[in-house]
Amino acid sequence: MLSGLCGEFFSEAEEVLAEMKEAVNAADLDRLKMLSHKLKGASANLRFAKLSVFFSAIEEKSFSGEEEFDYSEVIDDIIDEIAGLKTYVRGGE
Repeated sequence: MLSGLCGEFFSEAEEVLAEMKEAVNAADLDRLKMLSHKLKGASANLRFAKLSVFFSAIEEKSFSGEEEFDYSEVIDDIIDEIAGLKTYVRGGE
C-alpha cells in the first residue's frame, strides 16, 4: 500500500516538477507558488519532511516575489531527493 501511494506521488511530482521548471523559465512566480504548495502538502502527508521543506522554501520565496532566489537549484535538489526516496521505497533496488 505504501509503495503504491509513494508511486503515485512520484509520478505526480515528476509532472509537477516539469511544470515548475517551466514556471521558473517564464518567471511565473504565482504559478510556481501554486505548484510548490500542492507538492508541499502531498510530501508532508507522506512524511517526506525534507521534500516538504524544499517545497515550502519555494512557496515562501515565490509568494514574497523573490526573483533572485535560485529556484532551479532547489528543484534540482528535490529531484535528487526523490531519486533517493524511490530507491529507499523500492527496497534499495
